[in-house]
Amino acid sequence: MSNLRPEYIGAAQRAAVDTTFCLLTTTLDGARKLVELNVQTLKSTLEENQESLVKGLSSREPHALLAQQKSLAQTAPEKAQAYWRHMCEILSGTQGELVTFIEAQSRQYQHKVQSSVDNTAKTPPVSSESAVAAWSFPKAPG
Repeated sequence: MSNLRPEYIGAAQRAAVDTTFCLLTTTLDGARKLVELNVQTLKSTLEENQESLVKGLSSREPHALLAQQKSLAQTAPEKAQAYWRHMCEILSGTQGELVTFIEAQSRQYQHKVQSSVDNTAKTPPVSSESAVAAWSFPKAPG
């Protein structure tokens, strides 16, 4: 029996579409998390800068604004490091999900191929009966 029957082809196409959408969903989820991180970071940075500027401008002394800016500059490396750490966690998590999914798909594919090979080895080809009959046909005396 051939694996090229329409129901097998349809099942293979559905599996390919399901696989594609699963990969896209995982990738888009990771992208969504990155966008949320960027929006959150931008929002908090703007709020901190606005607060610092308001405090510095509300003071009567000019060095207060400089002190506020200096404190923001001192905390910037820590915040940048936290941002990059969070971004790397998102990327590695997404990569891990994709690798896990692809490995599972690979194992499933290997199992299907092995099953197909085993089934093919168990059943003789359809045309083998006529070939055997032709070789065993009695020869005319000559």
